[in-house]
Amino acid sequence: MVNAPPRLFMGESLEWVSPVRVGSHVVRDWFLGRAFRVDWWTSPVSPVHFFRPRSFRQSLRKARRHLSGGEDVPGRGRVVTPRVLIPARRIGILDTAWAARAHLRTFHPDPREAMRASDLVWVSSYFYLPFLEDAPRVPRVVRLADLDILYPDHSPAVERWIRSGLAAADLVLTPTKAIDDWARSAGSRRVLFWPNGVEYEPFAQAASAGRPRDRGIVLFVGAINELLDQELVASTAAHLPAVRFQFIGPVAASVAALRRAANVELLGPRPYEELPGRMASAGACWIPFRRTPRSDTARPLKLFQYLAAGAPVACTPWKELSILGAPVTLASTAEEMAAALQAALAGGETGAEARQAFAREQSWNARFKELERALAEILAARGPSGLFLEWNHEPNEAIVSVSSGGGARRADGSRR
Repeated sequence: MVNAPPRLFMGESLEWVSPVRVGSHVVRDWFLGRAFRVDWWTSPVSPVHFFRPRSFRQSLRKARRHLSGGEDVPGRGRVVTPRVLIPARRIGILDTAWAARAHLRTFHPDPREAMRASDLVWVSSYFYLPFLEDAPRVPRVVRLADLDILYPDHSPAVERWIRSGLAAADLVLTPTKAIDDWARSAGSRRVLFWPNGVEYEPFAQAASAGRPRDRGIVLFVGAINELLDQELVASTAAHLPAVRFQFIGPVAASVAALRRAANVELLGPRPYEELPGRMASAGACWIPFRRTPRSDTARPLKLFQYLAAGAPVACTPWKELSILGAPVTLASTAEEMAAALQAALAGGETGAEARQAFAREQSWNARFKELERALAEILAARGPSGLFLEWNHEPNEAIVSVSSGGGARRADGSRR
């Protein structure tokens, strides 16, 4: 008799495939490489979402998935989109204790059942944190990818849910120093500073392909949202009229200021496989964030990708960036940013080796070795009634044993 592969519950905000590849997608692929089956739960859909024109199509897809009971990803797992009748938002009646309770009571299907049926629970989205305390027999990992209490439209209930989830978790992973400090002050039992990494090889390979950099292109990759300082972008573009400022990624905010600049190009999302080549051929890359409490906690993946591709990078200053000490040029005003980008475009490959060396130290490979050790410790601490994993650093060779299952089995489901 062959047992089924071990199951991983992932409570996430984004889709299985989304316009932006984030850390959760890398984590999922790491577990899939060890033959886990992944139950990927997205953010819930609500009737209120259909009143937002920008998200109407996505909400329609999610509603169809909910009504069909989910979507199978052959050989890999399943995607589930729950629904709620009332989202938790800082808007009128939605910003009340009654609305927060209704949000949880109308959450369907109930994620607790899927959590209890899993071998390991991994939650990155605050939507699933209040349910963790009801799955005590399953090892629970929380990756506090963002500090959602800093989002201006989130209900105060979100902080209660986050604190509840952190209290229930066996392990809390934090991607930045600011979030790490907050998680520890919130009383988490076990916290591991586990920052974002980079899939170094494809970006480094694109840089070594020998294609010349286009000194007429400055590139930004990522979601265009409230973090982007659009006025700074427009002013910088006006200082450099001969340069094309290209933006790759989904639009999640008004872009009126960007559209006024004749040399700003909004290219929309592009396949992840295309990004290394884009970054390696751009004359320079940049991150023009607004300085806000939320940006102060940011350690964006795009920064490491830019550097892995050897690109010169200019950024506005924010707190976490100063802690990181990355080899980038800082600029606060449009004049300073234009000068920094002009120097980067003229410099070509100068400093590329140092940039890539820094990025190499931030690889996901190193991050996952740390994660393996932490998982082994929390699973061992659960004693003989818990789940045990023995990693040997080779894909498809994680050993999974469940004491109630009558012996050990490999991650592919076969008996040891």
